[in-house]
Amino acid sequence: MNTFRYQRELDVPFLQQKFGNDIFSAREIIGSFVEMVEGELGILEAALQHKDYKDYARVALRMKNGFNILGLKQEKKALDDMRAHLAAYGANERFIQLATEFLEMVENKRTLFKIELHRLDNWLEQAANGQ
Repeated sequence: MNTFRYQRELDVPFLQQKFGNDIFSAREIIGSFVEMVEGELGILEAALQHKDYKDYARVALRMKNGFNILGLKQEKKALDDMRAHLAAYGANERFIQLATEFLEMVENKRTLFKIELHRLDNWLEQAANGQ
């Protein structure tokens, strides 16, 4: 069986170190992350639109474990910076900018991981069929 190759847009060394050849675990973790983010993105968008910034920061924090598990250092840093800014300065224009950028970053990663999830499913199906 060939080795699965992650997309270069992802942290390939981290994912290879984390999962190695355990594609089933990779698929489960990535699938859970995609599901979680899809649910949280709508909540984040609504909180931002309704200017409920404390709720936005609280919901965003729920994603932190997923970022850690998948090696999403840039997204984790953006989350930490955004929450630190809110705590220090409140919900000003800079916070709104950070929150909007964070939302875009997470949406982009969700899209990449959704593609990766589809690729993993195809790879597992081919492996099961002996291809």
